[in-house]
Amino acid sequence: MNSIREYLPSKKFSVLLLIIVCILLAIFFGQKLISRAKTPTSNSKTSLSVQSIVEGDRDGDGVRDWEESLWGTDPDKKDSNGDGIEDGQEIETRRNALAEKNGTDTDTQSGNQTEEFSKTLFATIISLKEKGSLNSSSLTDLSNTLSDTVTKDSELPNILETKGILTTKDQTLATQKSYLTKLQTLIFSYEKKGIGYEYKTFADYVALEDNSLLATLSTTSALYKEYSSALAKMQVPDKYITLHLSLVNNSHNIGIALENMAQSQDNELVGAIGIGQYKKYNTVYENNIKELSKILVDNAILDQ
Repeated sequence: MNSIREYLPSKKFSVLLLIIVCILLAIFFGQKLISRAKTPTSNSKTSLSVQSIVEGDRDGDGVRDWEESLWGTDPDKKDSNGDGIEDGQEIETRRNALAEKNGTDTDTQSGNQTEEFSKTLFATIISLKEKGSLNSSSLTDLSNTLSDTVTKDSELPNILETKGILTTKDQTLATQKSYLTKLQTLIFSYEKKGIGYEYKTFADYVALEDNSLLATLSTTSALYKEYSSALAKMQVPDKYITLHLSLVNNSHNIGIALENMAQSQDNELVGAIGIGQYKKYNTVYENNIKELSKILVDNAILDQ
């Protein structure tokens, strides 16, 4: 039987993944940013809270500052045109008229994560511009804040803890070799089904813009989850609990990452989060496989 190391991702994986991330981010910002605001001469540094910036309402008329810019009203005057009717009431009337004309409901309009992220980003930039605080420093702060938000969203919990592993107290060499042989066979069987080549599938999707390849990622995602479930049902010698637990959790999380990456066409932000998740959990999984490969060689189950 071939060495398990032959099933590790190509050495070009990291470079390829970096290229994919850059391309997706370029597509995301190219499609979603409606306009680019010019940087004013102000050098003031703004301590950013995205929520406080977006929700800002200086004149207290019930219309957020960034929305006043879009409706053509003055964010510093409750009644911009001096007709005795506050901007909030006038804008609400205009908004309802537009909703009725377009057949939409102003209370239920919502989008996917990408659209909501884009709205927040756009609203924040407009708000900073209105405050005269749109400069390189505030944009850097904004970038870091949004980056932290996306990073937080990318964290995945473990599906199995140590107490959930089926263990055996039998530490004889025969029992250990039996476990390692079964584990190797299981890994090879899922490699043959298609796991381990998904990064190339995604690279082909980016290069060819072939949406059918995203369906392939969904299929591979299901395989990883099935593989993780099969791993979780194995009886494990105490000596290998830590390694086995890592294989279970990281293979499952790779499945989740691929599920997110498969949404790249319709929800670019979720797709980008999936890429980050895949890089993170696949890196750990790859290290698990390298460790296992050495164990298999040391136990004369694999050839050197």
